[in-house]
Amino acid sequence: VAVFDRVLDELRAAVDAAVAAAGTDPAARIRAMVAATVGFVDSDRRRARVLYAEGHGNERLQRRRLESSSLIAGLIAAEAGRSGPQRERHRLVAAFLVGGFSGLLMRWLDGTVTMGADELVDEATELFLAVGRTGRSRGRSAPA
Repeated sequence: VAVFDRVLDELRAAVDAAVAAAGTDPAARIRAMVAATVGFVDSDRRRARVLYAEGHGNERLQRRRLESSSLIAGLIAAEAGRSGPQRERHRLVAAFLVGGFSGLLMRWLDGTVTMGADELVDEATELFLAVGRTGRSRGRSAPA
């Protein structure tokens, strides 16, 4: 669990720095988050194993992984700047994205998804933005 926490803290620092440098444009901030994450796990693939694969039989580590995923989803939802019922919708969308992105990264790292890092960043960014647009449009059409 300590190794997981250390690697997660390193990832969070890399993502925070990239997002801060991206400015205020939401699409640029999402792209920075995706690119920083891809670069982080690609530069030392052992990090990906720690973050996404190892310890599936370890209940404490699984609980910690779930807590960190919920935290990340909450941060993404907060980035959307919504409150009330829309905030919960964004937390749902963010949780979906975090899980899907983790799975995509694992498939890319194991060679199942065959594209370069730049193309992966492009595709994953577009998926984040597309799902985010869908979540926003559903939020507007919901009854008051």
